[in-house]
Amino acid sequence: MAKNKTVAEATKKTPEVTNPVVNEESIEETIKSENKMDEKVLNDALDTIQKEKDERKATILKQCICKADYINKRELISLKRRRAEANATKEALTASKEALDKLTGGNITSAEYDKMLAEIDKKKEKAFSEAANKSEELVRELKDNYPSYYSYEWEYSYRRSTARY
Repeated sequence: MAKNKTVAEATKKTPEVTNPVVNEESIEETIKSENKMDEKVLNDALDTIQKEKDERKATILKQCICKADYINKRELISLKRRRAEANATKEALTASKEALDKLTGGNITSAEYDKMLAEIDKKKEKAFSEAANKSEELVRELKDNYPSYYSYEWEYSYRRSTARY
């Protein structure tokens, strides 16, 4: 049976490719006819062009969405930092007012008042430093969320737009 199969396979005809006879007289016509654009090629080209346009639009849209998400989160981090600094400033203002009240009430000396102000300022600066460190840590983590995008460019445009003169 195996022999019959191989004999059958051997007797099977493969489709023959007919090549037109190319000679000196028909070479020009053959080459030109091979280079002519038919409707199928035109449709394929138009489909490819449309596909490339759609892919480009999708890429641009994806980048815009990621950039907007990055900038919104970056703004929230900045807002959180400013609020922490504002709270530290409010606490410092309250403490310095209390220290002044103690000084003017005769409860402390001017040397003690100066010492209290230094401690208040030290506490405020520590709160500012902690807020800055936390903010920087969050920004680093935020940048890690966009590994294939250009978050450093977004950060540059963010810094330019929030620069204080």
